[in-house]
Amino acid sequence: VQEITEQIEEQSGISVNIKNFHFKFPDKICLQKAQIKIPNYNQLLYAEELHLNFSFWNLLKKRIISDYLKINGLEFKVHILEDGTSNIDFLKNLQFSGNGLSKINIKTIDIEDCTIAFDNDQKSKKEHQLFDPNHFLIKHFNATILLNEYVKNKLNASIESLSFEEKSGLQLTGLSTKIDLSEQNLIIPNFKIELNNSKIETDTIKLSFEQISDIFKQQKNVLIQATLKPSNILPPDLKSLHPILANFKKTVYFEGNLGGTLDSISFNNLDFEYEQELHLKGNLQLTNLQKNLSDIYVSANIERLKFSVYGLQDIIASAQKKPLMLPDELYNLGTCLYTGNIQGHFRNL
Repeated sequence: VQEITEQIEEQSGISVNIKNFHFKFPDKICLQKAQIKIPNYNQLLYAEELHLNFSFWNLLKKRIISDYLKINGLEFKVHILEDGTSNIDFLKNLQFSGNGLSKINIKTIDIEDCTIAFDNDQKSKKEHQLFDPNHFLIKHFNATILLNEYVKNKLNASIESLSFEEKSGLQLTGLSTKIDLSEQNLIIPNFKIELNNSKIETDTIKLSFEQISDIFKQQKNVLIQATLKPSNILPPDLKSLHPILANFKKTVYFEGNLGGTLDSISFNNLDFEYEQELHLKGNLQLTNLQKNLSDIYVSANIERLKFSVYGLQDIIASAQKKPLMLPDELYNLGTCLYTGNIQGHFRNL
């Protein structure tokens, strides 16, 4: 352990500190209060405890081959400055050689009560209490991950469970899925996510791209295909994405097929219901998904739209955040049916 930490410090200039190290022959290691500090930055990483089951004979060959890693109380903070430098730049030049490790292979990772923070000073912070992908703080992160295969440009893994809370109020109570990643495809055979009062489930999701970085930088070049199983969302669960969602108090039910790119998604055979107030069947396309919600463009071919006047009044009042009275003549219509097209931006459908 001392050889490895000294090599890291010599190559990178960072400070590695491990308060307690316990070894139980023949195959168990426990590190307590492990800390990594970067010069001119705050603490990068701190872990209360790390437990590792490993192959003793492989360790003698400078390899960590483990069937189980448990991490308690991890604190991981990434900070990008305005000039583009960050506290993880040292990883670019970090190489193990000589007496260092030649291979690390871990099958199961169990994470308990961890904190993950990310700040990018090149991006301004969002207003209000909204989730900001450039400035986020995740607490109470818990996960169990199985790594079946991971080599260069290839990953096969399962997330058995995952949950966390984010400072915006977003709470993920459960996530489980499988992942099969290659150079130009990401296949997720099944996916299930749960929020406080919401559940979304899909059959196989497939993403195709020229290079994996396109998922984050060139969304218009990433193709997506998926089938949405019957799912439900209570909009206030997602109010950290847009404040208007806090005003819709009833559950949304939906299912259908989706395809297109990450910047322009089409929903085919969509079945959408806002409890008893609105029921829609048809095809829907959303474009400009990288922009604000109000700037997303909607194009829909409605096979059947059913709503009550009172339900429409409630929906519009919720969207406008103020009471609404429709013309008296409309209240005599009762239940309405519509077939046709709808298009425009969310701010002006």
